[in-house]
Amino acid sequence: MFRMTRAVALLIALALAATPLVGLAQEPPTEPFTTSDGLSFSYPAGWVVSEQYGVVLLANDETTMESDNIPPGGIGVIIVGPQGVRATIYVPDDASLMEVSIAMVEGFGISGADAESLVPAATTIAGRPAVRLEFGSEEGDGLLFAMDHGDGEVVMVIAACAPGEIGRFEPTALAIAETVTYAPPWHAVLQGHTDWVHNVAFSPDGTQLASASDDSTVRVWDVASGAELIALVHSTSVMGVAFHPDGTRVASGDTLGLVHVWDVASGTEALSIEAHTDYVRGVAFDTAGTRLASGSDDDLAKVWDAATGALLLTLEGHTDWINSVAFSADGERLITASDDATALVWDATTGAQLFALEHPSSVKSAVFSPDGALIATGDTNGDVHVWDAATGDAVAELQRARRLGAWGGLQSRWDADCLRQRRRRGALVGAGRHVAGTHGLRWAHGLGARCGLQPRRDADRLLQRRQERDPVGRATLGAARASAALRGGQG
Repeated sequence: MFRMTRAVALLIALALAATPLVGLAQEPPTEPFTTSDGLSFSYPAGWVVSEQYGVVLLANDETTMESDNIPPGGIGVIIVGPQGVRATIYVPDDASLMEVSIAMVEGFGISGADAESLVPAATTIAGRPAVRLEFGSEEGDGLLFAMDHGDGEVVMVIAACAPGEIGRFEPTALAIAETVTYAPPWHAVLQGHTDWVHNVAFSPDGTQLASASDDSTVRVWDVASGAELIALVHSTSVMGVAFHPDGTRVASGDTLGLVHVWDVASGTEALSIEAHTDYVRGVAFDTAGTRLASGSDDDLAKVWDAATGALLLTLEGHTDWINSVAFSADGERLITASDDATALVWDATTGAQLFALEHPSSVKSAVFSPDGALIATGDTNGDVHVWDAATGDAVAELQRARRLGAWGGLQSRWDADCLRQRRRRGALVGAGRHVAGTHGLRWAHGLGARCGLQPRRDADRLLQRRQERDPVGRATLGAARASAALRGGQG
């Protein structure tokens, strides 16, 4: 069964409802374009191109790109790379190219577009196996080319135009499709997890990578070969992971509120701390390796003695979940990122709050620059903010392109089942020093956030959180810990 994730499905579906190209529709594709995820193609000179979320939109000018409806004589082209396809629909390993094509069109929620009315045809494009699928709706006509680029990687070129005009513009769409190439940008695909991957961390020397997953493991990988070195088995889902500065130990945070420290070589647990009353999403060692910080859904950050597990500091100030924690290189400061739309900077020795960095939306990550002069934060608007670490003044704001949000159109289909459908494999994709969980919560912080799927997966989780905030809820969490211990789990 195929399901489309809400935000990406909506972005592509909206795009199908608007993109007029009038005079240049039949121009040959001569302008080269390469995306950040390894997709290359050419498009006609004079066209406007926009890339977002693994999807590329083409239009003849800025006015066309911002248009709301497809007028007679207009056409739009959308190119979806393999990562965009995976982010948009759930694709079983044994799915055929025809099935994937139908699922993509069905996912748009286009009126009259269902499996019975869609008739894909096998073809060849630039020597590759491909499928041609024509479809229509009240808004206009559409044509999809799906191309097999090997190893299960599918690229789609989708054209949309006013009713009755697809025949006029098919040569342009096909000409663009014939120029498409795909070269995966990553260094290795690390496969072994069986559920979402939430967090990843390199060892200090860069030779190993640790990954935290909902499959109740932290897995340590050899970066050069991609081989799994060891699996550190927990009793519940693992949200946070960090390497000790000497590379011999790994810290992890789980959904029972526990913080663990593991010996990487032997896989034995060196320390287990009943740290919080809710999920632990972030853990971090200081550069000396003597202190360990944790951040939790209980709105608290804490600092621990990394050797004994003794509590050194409790940092109170956030009013919502804490998603990440990080020490400055000199160990004097700590920053915490929260869903309360702030990142707080603390004195890591006294626990005093130094200042708050206000954001327009939830803050998912925060880190100091190596020299400690700057702070970078990432929010759920898709923006990266750079701050002066001494004063808290804003230095720069790196905004994502927002062009897609201007297009209105078709209603996409989405329901909570997509959350479960996507929980099938936890492959890690890494490009040099950059890593991403393709079925986790981050792409260097998982893909889920970009699709509008935050760690809080459904209303039941929100209800659970409210319950855990009162004594009855906390007692329930304590019972869960006890049950895990009786089953032989940690803590």
